[in-house]
Amino acid sequence: MKNNVKKLRKECNLTLQDIADITGLSKSYLCELEKGKYCPSLRYARVISNALNNTMDKVFPDEWMGSDHGQS
Repeated sequence: MKNNVKKLRKECNLTLQDIADITGLSKSYLCELEKGKYCPSLRYARVISNALNNTMDKVFPDEWMGSDHGQS
């Protein structure tokens, strides 16, 4: 799944570890998410978007964002 996590994270001068610490998600999960290998649940999308001080539609522009069945 295409997303803007890495781009926005770098714009915020944050590392994967920073985002992991803020969100409580693992660094490895976030790395794979940035590569488009996971589709986050709605809950995770919100947490990540908040950590990046952005909206879900900016962070995950191509995502349906309607259900909570992503990888965890």
